[in-house]
Amino acid sequence: PVLPDMSEAVSRLRHVLRKWQKSAYENEELPNNFVAYLLEHKYSEMNLRLGKKCLKGADAHLVTNLGIVAAEFGYNLYLANLVYCVSGTPDSDGYNDYSYRKRGRYRYGYESDSDDGYNGGRGVDNTPGMEEVIDTSMTLKNVVDLEGSSIVGTTSLAVSQENLIPEDPFEDVDPDEANYEGYMGNYAGSLDHWYRRTVLIIIHEDDVDGMIYSGGGGIEYALHCVRKADPNNLTSKDRRAANTVLTSLNATQKATATAMFECALKWKHIEMWKMVIKKSGSLITTFEIGKLIEAWKVFGFERVRQSFEDMLQPTLRLGARVEFIQALAPHAKADESEM
Repeated sequence: PVLPDMSEAVSRLRHVLRKWQKSAYENEELPNNFVAYLLEHKYSEMNLRLGKKCLKGADAHLVTNLGIVAAEFGYNLYLANLVYCVSGTPDSDGYNDYSYRKRGRYRYGYESDSDDGYNGGRGVDNTPGMEEVIDTSMTLKNVVDLEGSSIVGTTSLAVSQENLIPEDPFEDVDPDEANYEGYMGNYAGSLDHWYRRTVLIIIHEDDVDGMIYSGGGGIEYALHCVRKADPNNLTSKDRRAANTVLTSLNATQKATATAMFECALKWKHIEMWKMVIKKSGSLITTFEIGKLIEAWKVFGFERVRQSFEDMLQPTLRLGARVEFIQALAPHAKADESEM
């Protein structure tokens, strides 16, 4: 699919997204089924924490118009920093003398010294060209939703040239940064070109989980979704997010266990609560006694009884076990006290 000019009628946008939704673009095979549209301006990680509020000019106009239409067809929008690296061998013409046997990093548009404080008298425009490309890599970092919430934490997501709009955006474009290591003896030297842009990700809501969790990240965002879910109107997305957090939960993640414990109470979901207890190591010391008593009141003693017993057994500190039992006693009803 090709994103039309925002000056064109909104109906064109609807037409493109409708065809994409129906998989009408048969010749377009998109990894993870999303597109990444290069924005006009570049935004830092700090900027992206503001979400769409950080966007300027044409970028803000684009997101506003596209967001309205995308929502009609179930598409979500995200922002991210794109990093593209091209590695290869430098052009050998004119770079064999001693003054160029240096390792340096050069930012285009800025003066920059080499690693040893000397750049051989070169300005950034004298960095050698790329003679042969050996490898390329492209990743998405700092992926956020339009509110600025991180969805993959510090995890980077792989992205392909096929995902980009426009096509081949870095062809015949100067890199933002070059890292050059000159000739040393028989070593041919190396050159890295770095390109940095900010992109708008367009992806259908059914494919979001696949993108978010493809790199093993997204736990932070999943927990964010669980926390903000409406317990009176839980969606399949909310439940998938909860399952994602529970799957990765372990005994070392006390803060996450506590958050999921509270969400289970808010959702009044006993099975989710039991899973939190189990995955967090079934230790009394993981949770505040007051919270455990609250779970008793929410679910009833018979439903939490086995979990309470499971928590007592592995707790090695006798004092902690006694304190827990004594704390429970005043809250028991007459019939429960006899059990």
